[in-house]
Amino acid sequence: MDIHTPETKAIPLTGEQLYEHYQDVGGLTWSPELGMIVDNYDRWNANDKKPVYDIAVIAPKLEEYAISIRRFMDPVTINQKIEFTIPPTGAGDEQEGTLLEPKHAKTVADLDVSTVEQARREMREVAGHDIELYGVEEYKGAAYHNVTVYSKDHKSRVALDLNKGTADVHVSMSYDELPSDLKRILETETRMNGDQLAAEVKKLTRTKSANERLIRTSLEGDMTMTLEDNRIESMFVTVPMNQVDAKALAVAEQAVRDLKGKHVPLVKAEHHLYARNGQSVNEYVFRDQKEDLRIEVGFRSGRLLSVNTSEELEAGTDATEGIFRKFTDEQVLEAAAPYVQKLFDIDLNGYKVEREKGTCYYTFTKEDGPAIQASMNRHFKFYDLEILTENGAIE
Repeated sequence: MDIHTPETKAIPLTGEQLYEHYQDVGGLTWSPELGMIVDNYDRWNANDKKPVYDIAVIAPKLEEYAISIRRFMDPVTINQKIEFTIPPTGAGDEQEGTLLEPKHAKTVADLDVSTVEQARREMREVAGHDIELYGVEEYKGAAYHNVTVYSKDHKSRVALDLNKGTADVHVSMSYDELPSDLKRILETETRMNGDQLAAEVKKLTRTKSANERLIRTSLEGDMTMTLEDNRIESMFVTVPMNQVDAKALAVAEQAVRDLKGKHVPLVKAEHHLYARNGQSVNEYVFRDQKEDLRIEVGFRSGRLLSVNTSEELEAGTDATEGIFRKFTDEQVLEAAAPYVQKLFDIDLNGYKVEREKGTCYYTFTKEDGPAIQASMNRHFKFYDLEILTENGAIE
């Protein structure tokens, strides 16, 4: 790539040289295979509504390739498969490959024994088993790493900072390759067997950052789940209706009858586990076929946590604010009491009520009782009710 002005002679620089010179500038990324990636280096407007960003990819060495990508802020639909390969990096060096099957500058055979052992040890700690290592990239000018070692299948990598003795590790694996202790945790928490989880998980990665000792595990596919070491941080799993706890389903169906005054079949179920406002949420989420209803039931307790029906929804506007401002606390409490009593078996006697200005969203509180949040329409029908705390925890 030539860097020049009208007044000066063009000076050819490689991507690596450019990165070394400009690495303190924001928006630069270095990849051993691709070279220097300059993100959002130029911004312009195709029109007033669609700002455009240009991205440049400059090869590691001279006269390989320079790729310019133009990205619109609006979503762009791509309906064809795009493939390209990295051409030879220069005459005589015999380094040729593709993005999926790169030809590395070196292999582990070219490294000293201690460096290879460090890479294997770091990879083994994260993967839970040995992974065959092969490709090696050594490069200068990087902010964090001296050497990156890739697995033989190129699915995993460990980036070493030899000066500090630290590493960033990224491992890609199948569910079957997970350590047995993690499998037991996942199968116990989800109440699914190994075959079911293996079928649900389409992508599984384990990572460790040089800045922390935690190993993070991410599972994606028909379910999503994240773990920190052996602790589940979040989980969203679809549960077949024939595997749902019968008591939890019965609680949800009764809540529908209490809210709607009729039976509506619940045909979809999910298991959610995550933290909200510093509290743990572990729940079933049930929905009807039209997804007008959303019912949350404690996964372990079997207690109703929330109900929501979109059919009675009241959108907050300037006009509705004038309507809701006229409602007294007594009117709202009187209207809410039957709902809260039926759904949560809680008497609102002695509760205080407060409305969030500009909305139809109310909070009911009592010093020695759980808080309730609820939304009401202008006809005094409640359509979204949730119990916030029960003995200090949602579930």
